[in-house]
Amino acid sequence: MGGLSMENSPVGADEVIALLDRYPTAAVVGVCFQQMFEKTGWCDRVPFDLLIDATIDPVVIWSD
Repeated sequence: MGGLSMENSPVGADEVIALLDRYPTAAVVGVCFQQMFEKTGWCDRVPFDLLIDATIDPVVIWSD
């Protein structure tokens, strides 16, 4: 759902919360990169049961 929280997405936190209300026993798992849910305020609004927040680090592969 990390991509959904980006500002160019047509889906907002309100739509996600409305969907989650239809499935009250479902576990809410979010996957994002580089604190996107925190930056967009979703952590305060969406009741995540599990949140995976990955970091993208550049990798340099040296070859001779």
